[in-house]
Amino acid sequence: MMAPRGYRGGGVSCGGATLELAITAPILLAVFLGIIEFGRAIMVQHTLEEAARAGCRVAILASATNSSVEEIAATTLSAAGIEDYTITIEPSDLSQACRWSPVTVRITTPYNSVSWLPLPQFLDGVTLRGDCTMPRETGEDCADDGDGNGDDDDSDKCGKGKGGCGKGGKGKGKGKGKGKGKDRGKGKGKGKGKGKGGCP
Repeated sequence: MMAPRGYRGGGVSCGGATLELAITAPILLAVFLGIIEFGRAIMVQHTLEEAARAGCRVAILASATNSSVEEIAATTLSAAGIEDYTITIEPSDLSQACRWSPVTVRITTPYNSVSWLPLPQFLDGVTLRGDCTMPRETGEDCADDGDGNGDDDDSDKCGKGKGGCGKGGKGKGKGKGKGKGKDRGKGKGKGKGKGKGGCP
């Protein structure tokens, strides 16, 4: 039989396919491994955030302790097969946290300990982290200056305005102005200011 026109034998065609495979196989393998590594990293990141959120929900309660926060977070992490992790709670002593102050739970884990591959190529040495911050809902209010406005600023204890402290005294003009009345006070600045008695 005569070979069809244009037929050059199977050796050349087979060699071309082998060359193409040798070029594309490493690229395809790298892409495949990258999908596995980054997919696993996203999965673990989501788990860390869920565990931190669960711990933070406990931490904002008045009866919360560091051990109770760590216990609820460990339950979520263990269900996902994560054993090597570090939990950080801020403030470190929850009993000292006052009402509405921020409470943060942060969980970190090295990617090498959760990787599905024996030798990670892209995320080797990377630390994954999940954190959550919520305001403490119960507990004692933070210390204030006793003026009823909830702040700790003592600047409003000394009369109003820029005329200094003086009973009924007024300061005018630039520089120093003396107030009239029993208690004289000196104030700096422009404009008028009224004082309410002497400073404590």
